[in-house]
Amino acid sequence: MARRVIIACDICETEPATSQQFGFGEAKFEVDVCLEHGSALQDALQPYIDKGRVPEEPRVPGVRSKATGTKSDSMTKEIKEWAKAKNIKHNDNPSSDINQYNESH
Repeated sequence: MARRVIIACDICETEPATSQQFGFGEAKFEVDVCLEHGSALQDALQPYIDKGRVPEEPRVPGVRSKATGTKSDSMTKEIKEWAKAKNIKHNDNPSSDINQYNESH
């Protein structure tokens, strides 16, 4: 037998409602809202969404990203190959290598 779940607004108990997630600080929240309260929530948060930014994922020292073949990876490889072809010793300061590469192109 099929079961049907009807979600009601957490604010006014109107049906139907949809679940919305948002966060503040370290806390994450989920609230079920009807169309009216969903619009009110959107209107309240919109100025902060417009000025906000998506945070970068925290980096853990010694743990490499699973992403491979990214643009920065291919650029780093290209710079290393360029330096090797020009017999340029690798610097301890990677930005110096990048600057030399950029100046030559």
